[in-house]
Amino acid sequence: QMHDDPVEESICPARVGLAVKGVKPEEVGRGDIIAKEGTVDVKSEIDLDFTKNPFYKTDIAQNQGCLVSIGLQIKAAKFSSITPLKLAFEKPIVYNPGDIAVILKPESITIRILGSGPIK
Repeated sequence: QMHDDPVEESICPARVGLAVKGVKPEEVGRGDIIAKEGTVDVKSEIDLDFTKNPFYKTDIAQNQGCLVSIGLQIKAAKFSSITPLKLAFEKPIVYNPGDIAVILKPESITIRILGSGPIK
């Protein structure tokens, strides 16, 4: 469905509702992604070609927490390495190599966007 109208297919970036036979509500959660096997990567750690926001003045520390936005996903992560920059997620994230990851620090009282970069 799109806007309560039945449709057979959709194009990116449309939001859709799916009726999947044989699936119970407790088996599917908010933010779950349905994709053909092998078309996306699902990992708990990613490497970034990172560019720090020049207005974000605080240093980044290993094991420091942050939020990471990739597409419509926003997930909690920690810096597992600074050079090269690696992020470890509490829950696996879905991406394609080259997708842009935006690193956020929502608790910051000044700049909340720490930086960004394509996923290696």
